Amino acid sequence: RVNPDINAETLDKITTGRKTDKFGITENLIPEVCEQIKKMQNVNFKGISSHIGSQIHNLKIFEEVFKKINKISNIIESCGLSFKFLDLGGGFGVNYKEEKEFDLENFSNLIKKYYDNTKYEISFEPGRYLVAKSGILITKILNKKTNGSKNYLITDAGMQTFLRPSLYNAFHKIIPISKENNGKKNYTIAGPICESSDILAKDIEMPNQDIGNYLAICDVG
Repeated sequence: RVNPDINAETLDKITTGRKTDKFGITENLIPEVCEQIKKMQNVNFKGISSHIGSQIHNLKIFEEVFKKINKISNIIESCGLSFKFLDLGGGFGVNYKEEKEFDLENFSNLIKKYYDNTKYEISFEPGRYLVAKSGILITKILNKKTNGSKNYLITDAGMQTFLRPSLYNAFHKIIPISKENNGKKNYTIAGPICESSDILAKDIEMPNQDIGNYLAICDVG
């Protein structure tokens, strides 16, 4: 895995391709690593991979990745190593809120621009782009309370069930399953864990809720 030193322009906690991140081998170390690989009789060097983060919508960032990986490929080959596979990572943006849909057509055009006649086998890691919308988490309201100006709904799902909102401050739409039309209120949805970070959503408007009602958390596949 190589580190292309490219900022994915996404959340800091899901950015993995800057030279200060812990992942991958930086470009300046590639020649040294190549020399080590050539001395290792039990290592069968087949390819390189790169992954710079998640929730990327800007295609110009992927173009930067392609350019840098091509440069690193040339460095490796100039060091006397040949290989077959290029894993160009993933991080395709998922539309959780109001983001634009990831532009697959222009992404395909970008791949053709850089790899139409390539000698390498190209692969990607689309990950949650493929499966995010396939899952819904149903949670039950265990309690409700008001602290200051905050109306809390305490649910049986929390960071122990679904970590993304607490870990990444990720947004996931939450839909009340009850269809009662009894006015609306802003709620903060909190899990049952003794952590202030155990929050599933902040200040979202929905119909007034009661203990025992169920909520659907979207895009959790």
